Amino acid sequence: MRFVSETTFNMFKRDTRHETRDTDLFVCGIDVGSAATKCVVLDGDGVVRGTAIERTGVPQGRTVETAVDAASSKAGVAKDEIGLVVSTGYGRRNVPFRDYEITEISAHARGARFLFPDTCTVIDAGGQDCKAIRLDPAGLVDEFVINDRCAAGTGRFLESMSSRLGVNTVRLGELALLSRTERSISNTCTVFAESEIVSLLSDNVSVEEVAGAVCRSASGRLANLAYRVRFRSPVTVSGGVFENEAVATFLEKKLSCVFNRPREPQLVGALGAASFALECLPQLSRKSLSASR
Repeated sequence: MRFVSETTFNMFKRDTRHETRDTDLFVCGIDVGSAATKCVVLDGDGVVRGTAIERTGVPQGRTVETAVDAASSKAGVAKDEIGLVVSTGYGRRNVPFRDYEITEISAHARGARFLFPDTCTVIDAGGQDCKAIRLDPAGLVDEFVINDRCAAGTGRFLESMSSRLGVNTVRLGELALLSRTERSISNTCTVFAESEIVSLLSDNVSVEEVAGAVCRSASGRLANLAYRVRFRSPVTVSGGVFENEAVATFLEKKLSCVFNRPREPQLVGALGAASFALECLPQLSRKSLSASR
């Protein structure tokens, strides 16, 4: 598994030898997901200057404001220094000051390529749905599938299973890595999967083995998506589900390929939106975030 270290992620710099940009300008990518709202601020050289992750609340616009405030504060820039804002995600239309919006498919493809330029396939697992995206040699989306009719493999699924075991999703992954069997949960429906967990526990199956079964089940669903798009290596993962170490580890084992996992997988979509803004910036005159409202 190849990681982008925290230092590398926060200082990642594109090759700008053949580009001319105003490095005093900044762009912002906002990914409004069902579970979390993510924000990334890039400078004109493509360096990540500030990031933020906030739990998506109601109204979503308020969460967006909080995320932008936090990311711009970390970047050490004022809002009126942000030249372009691009939104993506489930709630991308709930960013009133956006200049552009792009689909989650495009955003995660761009974000993965930004971090790992040789990425050929992206697997994104968020709170509400999962996606597998195959890219062509130029990095453009060639084919994709979305698992949006069933919670299996999503953050919602893992949260439900974790709650049943009395732990959070990160701890669930830690416990799963201690399992020693190849047991998995057979039911894809969350309700029936919870019933299966209760049955396993009543049969004195250890919490570690049950956690392992849950995470193997989730990784299996994600692997099936990858096979459906005829994935190519290297594979880059994105989304909050991959904060769970076991899901990432089990998926890498199933796919048996070059496997890229960012240190902050939740930020990949927002990073992709910001990189799109960066490409648009030279074509536009300077504008402020406040003026775009």
